[in-house]
Amino acid sequence: MLLPYLRQLLAKGETHLSVTTEAREVLRKMYKGEINLSGEARARKPAAAQAKTDSGGGPEPKQATQAEPMIARPTFGGAAKPKIEHVAKPVPQGQTPEEKLASLRDLAEHWPAFRDLGSFRKTLVFSAGPVTADLMLIGEVPGQHDEQKREPFAGPAGEKLEQILKAMGLSRDRVYLTNICKFRPALPGQTSNNRPPRPEEIAHSLPFVLSEIEIVQPKVIIALGAAASHALLHNSDSFDDLRSKWHQVNGVATRVSHHPSFLLLADKDALAEKRKIWEDMLVVMEKLGLPISDKQKGFFLPKK
Repeated sequence: MLLPYLRQLLAKGETHLSVTTEAREVLRKMYKGEINLSGEARARKPAAAQAKTDSGGGPEPKQATQAEPMIARPTFGGAAKPKIEHVAKPVPQGQTPEEKLASLRDLAEHWPAFRDLGSFRKTLVFSAGPVTADLMLIGEVPGQHDEQKREPFAGPAGEKLEQILKAMGLSRDRVYLTNICKFRPALPGQTSNNRPPRPEEIAHSLPFVLSEIEIVQPKVIIALGAAASHALLHNSDSFDDLRSKWHQVNGVATRVSHHPSFLLLADKDALAEKRKIWEDMLVVMEKLGLPISDKQKGFFLPKK
């Protein structure tokens, strides 16, 4: 019953779920294999079989075979917005956009605030794509596949994104890809499981994303997922309300849509949801001046 419920939440634009202390303890025990779905106790695995993580300097986790849904407390949506006025801003050096972006990446790699927080893992996942791109796509945090490849939107979610871009007449190497956070938020015993970033993690990361926007100067930004949209826009309105209009970030036209990982959990026959995502892309294509064929307009419409 859990997965259908999560799908319903995703269809409504929710990406995070608040849980009680009791429920969190049950989920923790389920994750560690101490109980099953019915609440019955399971035999513990030997300690030697437990995976190590690099959050404390250990080896990198093994590759996951599939994406896992993220369940945690909400980052926005009623919670206080992080204040960033007191947060240090990076000042990239260089004459050309390429030099400035390389400088910004180096600053992120060694930024003291990220280390001082002590809640990020150690592998930088900065960005991918040309500095001359007209379209910038911004997610929330790197996942396991991103961390292993050191590139955002890797793994199954990245494959879904590439399919969407191909349908738009674009390709991965023509767009700029990044995340709000440049490091994966750490968890004890972490393998493929993720958590949303905390307000202080977002606050220290946002200046880097805003600097990327200033350097790349895209024509259009797409914020992917409710959490990334709320953080980037500093707006706690519902995902549907944010999604239905244009916004401005650093003077750049910005649209909101689902993260491609949404499609990994959506039912195969959920054409209505796929159509909504595609309509977001059609609006972006029109803004960018890309050609739109009758075939593209008809994607995911009911067949007559």
